[in-house]
Amino acid sequence: MFLLLVVKIPKVQNNLNPERVVGVDLGINVPLYAALNDNEYGGMSIGSREQFLNMRMRMQAQKRELQRNLLHTTNGGHGRNQKLQAFKRLQDKEKNWVHLQNHIFSKSIIEFALKNKAGVIQMERLTGFGRNKNDEVDEGYKFILRYWSYFELQTMIEYKANATGIEVRYIDPYHTSQTCSFCGHREKGQRISQSIFICKNPDCTKGKGKQEKDGTYKGINADWNAARNIALSKKVVDRKKK
Repeated sequence: MFLLLVVKIPKVQNNLNPERVVGVDLGINVPLYAALNDNEYGGMSIGSREQFLNMRMRMQAQKRELQRNLLHTTNGGHGRNQKLQAFKRLQDKEKNWVHLQNHIFSKSIIEFALKNKAGVIQMERLTGFGRNKNDEVDEGYKFILRYWSYFELQTMIEYKANATGIEVRYIDPYHTSQTCSFCGHREKGQRISQSIFICKNPDCTKGKGKQEKDGTYKGINADWNAARNIALSKKVVDRKKK
């Protein structure tokens, strides 16, 4: 027997600032990075690449072992069926783990927004996410995009935000990681690595980070810079349209 019950969940009334925006950057080193549009420092990283890779590689090794065993079980029967069931359980375990992580990550974003009284959350539209100018998936994103559901993560953030009275917007992701969030200068090569961003505008000091004794600059957190660009962006777009 099934009971299908439609329930209207009332929105929680929070004292939020509609001018304060949380930008959410989806990345490789960390699944999520959050930054505010009106804060020139701070932010929050959520999750880690190491945790993700360790868990998924362990599960992948177990799946390969089961697949090898299945290749040698050619006559069917009870033994093969048991191995197939074990393989299916492992696949379900993978999906459930990603689903749980997405719940944890989305909850953290909502808590960050509420803590800072932010009335808006902005995220990049996923169309073309992780792809280069030739519409090919960049090497660094291949493994993550194959095994992680960013669309599900954004969906969870959206419905949890809606329940707390936070507006969700999607913005054009064009060059959010290559633009300085302080001066707006965009130039190829400013994102030195996945973790470091150094603005090449000679008149910009904040986008270079701390200056070293040898005259070079330490740089700023590249994920935070991208998240702040997302928070500052006015290029609101439809989530699904290209």
